[in-house]
Amino acid sequence: MENKENKNENFEKNIENKNGILLKIDNFEGPLELLLYLIEKKKLKISEVKISQLIDEYLAVIERSKKDNLEIKVEFLLTATELLEIKAMSVLHIDDEIETEKELKQKLEDYKLFKEVTEKISTMGSEFNISYSRGEGRKIRKVESKEYDLNSLKKEDLFNVYKKHLDVVDEEFIQIKYEKNYSVEEEIEKIKVILFEKPLTLDEVFSRAENKIHLVYIFLAVLDIYKEGKIDIINKDKDIFIKRTDAY
Repeated sequence: MENKENKNENFEKNIENKNGILLKIDNFEGPLELLLYLIEKKKLKISEVKISQLIDEYLAVIERSKKDNLEIKVEFLLTATELLEIKAMSVLHIDDEIETEKELKQKLEDYKLFKEVTEKISTMGSEFNISYSRGEGRKIRKVESKEYDLNSLKKEDLFNVYKKHLDVVDEEFIQIKYEKNYSVEEEIEKIKVILFEKPLTLDEVFSRAENKIHLVYIFLAVLDIYKEGKIDIINKDKDIFIKRTDAY
């Protein structure tokens, strides 16, 4: 019993954040964010880490939170159960462990990308400005001052088109293409080539997505081109268009 307590204390010492504060459940939005933090702390990519390496530290955060009488959300406990199952299958050399770990890693990759999209959208407000033209709908323009109040409805407009396509991507197609590598830079170049010919609706841009991961990269590419001031985003006739600017 004493050894177990000492072991837990050692793990707790290893789960401090950069400010030396012990991590607890309420430091994280959910179990995937906690797992991502533990992976990044090891300076590893998701693809490189063995999930079994994270189990003890994950459980140590749970235990610390229990000691402090914090309410532990069900999803944290469900993920703890999933981690323990992976560990048990690993010890027993059961083949299902590989597939279960692969599925969890894919969830982590998805969460990381979707979080990046959310952060991109939230930072747009401090970097750009919006101008309205009644004749051609709402129009977003980059301004030199960069003092900008991004209208929350506009962020919702952009995200809703993205979310619509996210919900309808063919799940069967995802399984076939999931292993393909994508890059934001590559998607930027593809969009730029098409924009030389004509303006595009976001629906047209997003319809190129082969799967959910690809869709995230396309969305990030659109945001990056906009950030560079090379496109305008126009809401007109119930569609959102992107078109080249003079800076293109």
